[in-house]
Amino acid sequence: MIRRINDLDCPSRARVVHGGPHQAAGEPDIDACIMGLTLKVEVKLPGNVPTPRQEAVIRKWRDAGAVAGWAHSLEHLDVLIIDCLRSTGDGTAGVLADQMQDELDANERNQP
Repeated sequence: MIRRINDLDCPSRARVVHGGPHQAAGEPDIDACIMGLTLKVEVKLPGNVPTPRQEAVIRKWRDAGAVAGWAHSLEHLDVLIIDCLRSTGDGTAGVLADQMQDELDANERNQP
């Protein structure tokens, strides 16, 4: 997931946030910035969902203006990235968001 963000065709940077004694509980696993906007992602295995504490932290990040959510797949991550790109208001970012959405739609149509 880190590579997906870092390899976007626009200014972007992502890193893994490691939990520890100095880390606030419930913080998302990925810190990212895409074209100046903050993206926070909680990574979950398929079938798992964020804990109530994690949901509360995600909500606080959203309230502060970040794009924040959780993902269990690259496709789920792409939805968050698209949301982030569209939130920039930048035309180039909008084109990239549209391209990513087209790819997601094509993949969905090809699902059995």
